[in-house]
Amino acid sequence: LMLQHLNLYHLADWVLRPATRADCCSYVELISVEPERQMPRWFVSHAWQEAIVDFITCLDGHGAVRQLGTEAAYWVCAYANNQHELGSDL
Repeated sequence: LMLQHLNLYHLADWVLRPATRADCCSYVELISVEPERQMPRWFVSHAWQEAIVDFITCLDGHGAVRQLGTEAAYWVCAYANNQHELGSDL
């Protein structure tokens, strides 16, 4: 699999679920050092089959148009929702 084809289905199976399995938490909960800094200003909706590099390009474009700094937080379902208990988050 080449990087330009990597999508959220791949990432969820190979990274997100395995990394969060022991704590049964979302990826954001796993990596967040300061939860209060994780409050999103923007909600992002996208298709999981979209290549992650294309998704990042779109976020970079949004940040440039809006003149956001690197501290801008986005709510992205794949990272914010607990992939082990999706029914409880939806």
